[in-house]
Amino acid sequence: MLYRFRVAAKNSIGQGEWSDVVSFYAASAPANPVEFSKTIQKEDKLTLSWRVPPSNGGCPITGYRIWMENVLEPGMKIVYNGIKQSTQTSFTLQYPTVKPGEYYKFLI
Repeated sequence: MLYRFRVAAKNSIGQGEWSDVVSFYAASAPANPVEFSKTIQKEDKLTLSWRVPPSNGGCPITGYRIWMENVLEPGMKIVYNGIKQSTQTSFTLQYPTVKPGEYYKFLI
């Protein structure tokens, strides 16, 4: 839910000018995207896809991020930063980001 506020000071003489409006959303974090999976896998290419979360927490989804970890080289790193692409629900990684014969973990 979107809330908007403004304020004005008041004393015994009267009220001053109203401030500019300040807005904010009262929301929680969205639910996890669902059906996160690989949809295309080739030797040098991997496409991941997902469906939008069942709940946006009360505020529109603005985008998604995907982290990847090579299981032989621990440490998650961002491989997709689609924070301003709320309608995109798939992403393709290609060589050299993904390499044949290696294992990866992904987090969205």
